[in-house]
Amino acid sequence: MKSLVETIQMQNQRYKYWKPTDLLAIAVSGGADSMALLHALTQLPDEERPHLLALHVHHHLRESATKDWQLVEKYCQLQAIPLVVSHWQNHPESNIEAAARQFRYEFFAREMKNHEANILLTGHHGDDQVETILMRLTRGSTLEGFAGMKRQRSFDNGLLVRLLLDFEKEQLYDYCINNGVPYREDETNQTTEYARNRYRHQILPLLKQENRKATAHFNQFSEELLDLLTIAEPMIETCFNQVFENKGKQWVLSIPLFLKQKEAMQRLILTYFLTQVWVLPTQRQHVEKILHLLKGDKPQASLSFSGGVAKRRYDLILFEPQKKEKAMVKPFQAEIHLNEWLDLPFNGRIGLFLSKKQLVTEESVFYMKPTEVVLPLIIRYWQPGDIIQLNKKRPFTKKISRILIDGKVPIEKRERVWVITDYTGKVLWVPGYATSIWLHDQGEFKIAVIKKEEVQNVTSRY
Repeated sequence: MKSLVETIQMQNQRYKYWKPTDLLAIAVSGGADSMALLHALTQLPDEERPHLLALHVHHHLRESATKDWQLVEKYCQLQAIPLVVSHWQNHPESNIEAAARQFRYEFFAREMKNHEANILLTGHHGDDQVETILMRLTRGSTLEGFAGMKRQRSFDNGLLVRLLLDFEKEQLYDYCINNGVPYREDETNQTTEYARNRYRHQILPLLKQENRKATAHFNQFSEELLDLLTIAEPMIETCFNQVFENKGKQWVLSIPLFLKQKEAMQRLILTYFLTQVWVLPTQRQHVEKILHLLKGDKPQASLSFSGGVAKRRYDLILFEPQKKEKAMVKPFQAEIHLNEWLDLPFNGRIGLFLSKKQLVTEESVFYMKPTEVVLPLIIRYWQPGDIIQLNKKRPFTKKISRILIDGKVPIEKRERVWVITDYTGKVLWVPGYATSIWLHDQGEFKIAVIKKEEVQNVTSRY
């Protein structure tokens, strides 16, 4: 295999990412991957070496993060590389990881504009690619999602480029050691409490035992799938324009024209609309729910999802953004995966675990049987029409709206009531108000809620 420097040279010769006079921004965390990338760029021949700008974020979430910052700062001083550091100190109470990512990329975009850099380089490598593809295949995604990370994608007014996808993490460690490049190891990467780390430490090594070239083959799969999607997109776009019409803030789908398309194309059209036109986080379930709406017997019905609403009006489906001025509570829906805690935007955490796992608190815990529910579970705010099945001895169904009315729940509080359903939409629990016949005193799975004041007692990766 060619060296890291040679591979970077070849990629730039092929894709024409930069000229020697250009300024490249590099996201540098202090880990082996980004430090190897930064060093390799300094080793390019003079006639191919661009100007460099290092960008580092101090998240102030780990005590050791200050040492990461100091290492990056010292290295950039020695190499005469300009460095901009941003400090993230106002942390939200929940969804820390997503908020941290948003902060990082907003910082990157801002500094790229300030320094007139059109390309951002990141240290994502081949093992990251394998983990991403496996996680999306396991959890569900779109075809484009299953392809994993692209070598390049649009970012703000420029490009985000991943030059290290052909290299495994171990090769980057070797590069740093052989070239005397300092790096830091994030200690939270070693725990298997989090999904990505389990894929990294438990599943990926097994794949490499089966075939030492597994990482390269995953990259090949990604590139071939993306090639197919690139070829297919003009055809999908043509069919999309035949059945969709834009009317300002509203998109209108003609059901008769849509149903003339082949079933496979129907799914591709809807996926294209949700991901490329409306640009929403999309999974297969969203497409299936829209298909059910337009093929159902009800001439008038609605479907709400994060960021928008689909309304059937006889032979039309009207897609509209959610009206923010009327929304008292931000839309929230998330998946609850086995053996993971999920930070909630309103009250602590919720988690789904095997019954044998010991938790810090066993309050607000219910058990489920795998034969009665379909994972992953979903947590969201309740919606009109939601029903729950009650009373194990003499089962009956009851509308959640009626439960709230009977419980004399104030109107201003009703909109903040949330439900947990299984993947099919079956309501399992309305915390604080009702439990379904599917929750038990014992079973293979247990679901637990930890309130805000108890969260600090639970080990968390940020």
